Amino acid sequence: MLPRLQPLLSSKAAPLTVTALAAGTLLGLGGWLWMSAEDTIARRRLRTPSVTVSVTHPGQAPVAARPARKAPPQPAASDPSLVESSTFGALPRIGKKGQKPWQAYAAPASKTKGRRLTVILHGAGLDKAFLESALARLPAPVTFAFLPYGADLDISIARVRAARHEALMLAPMEPKSFPYDDPGGRALMLEYDDTQNQDRLLWAMGRGIGYTGIMPLFGDAFTETPWRIDPVLETVAARGLLFVDASGEKGQAVTSARAEARAVPWLGANSVLLDARDRRTLQRGLEEALKKKRAVVVAPFLPVTVQVLARDLPALGKDGVTLTPVSAVAAASLKK
Repeated sequence: MLPRLQPLLSSKAAPLTVTALAAGTLLGLGGWLWMSAEDTIARRRLRTPSVTVSVTHPGQAPVAARPARKAPPQPAASDPSLVESSTFGALPRIGKKGQKPWQAYAAPASKTKGRRLTVILHGAGLDKAFLESALARLPAPVTFAFLPYGADLDISIARVRAARHEALMLAPMEPKSFPYDDPGGRALMLEYDDTQNQDRLLWAMGRGIGYTGIMPLFGDAFTETPWRIDPVLETVAARGLLFVDASGEKGQAVTSARAEARAVPWLGANSVLLDARDRRTLQRGLEEALKKKRAVVVAPFLPVTVQVLARDLPALGKDGVTLTPVSAVAAASLKK
């Protein structure tokens, strides 16, 4: 941003430019408040602890304290036979008896026939307190896609699994909109060779353990390029993982065919709501998705998203819709 502003500020029109910039800043701030106030308030409510204090007057009986919330379930440990030590950290691997991580870490799935909904919350891993509040509110199974840039992801993924949800690891990949949309310094890029991209993929895989599969972070330019995505899917297959693609129809056409050729369980999102930032947009997107017999929704991991899903998901059973984990739907791709 600074290099773009320096020519303006050094010109003769600096006073006018500064005034325009100040006005633009105020307008931008007002727009941000208008667009994000609801989400900011919701995030604060979710993260602010509540305390009940008993206040009594002389001669009055004390007011009964609110019962304590039940402690969350303890994290489930990952299977040591499915973990390989490496310079990138602990990596998933296929067990000696052929068991695959995507099977071992799959959440329980209902066998009820009918319409199905799979929900993937995109961008978990940066806020542990918010993750805990979401786990306490959301019905299982919901799938949480973790950013590799978060800390202590082993613990967070274990918490997700203990609550009977599923986890994915996001692997940053180059988008068509790069550099406007920047997937970060560890992204797989078209200009890099296979060795460089392999190292970056293994770095993302090594950021945590206990997830069922890999999902590109951005990445539509990468997934649409066969000779770039092929080595990724080969590694996914060799590590016993599944692959989820939300990059769009063109990218999904490439990844689905190549995943099938390598016997990789594959799932394509057909309702991507990553740009939704308010309750109305999320609800409208969810309603449209539910018109499909098999809906796979990818939504941003935000307080407003959790609020909408916590309210709407429990009622879906009455409408004949079954909440289904990623692994159960991806497994169906192997039966084609």
